[in-house]
Amino acid sequence: MMFPGFLHQPLATILLVGGLLTCFLGYRLFRFVLAGFG
Repeated sequence: MMFPGFLHQPLATILLVGGLLTCFLGYRLFRFVLAGFG
């Protein structure tokens, strides 16, 4: 996938932040479920 140069940096930042947020929320949800069923 090719993007114009001016779009590349913001898009990479959004993807990075989105990935970290998803990972963090997934971890919290996993801990919550584990505490509930454990």
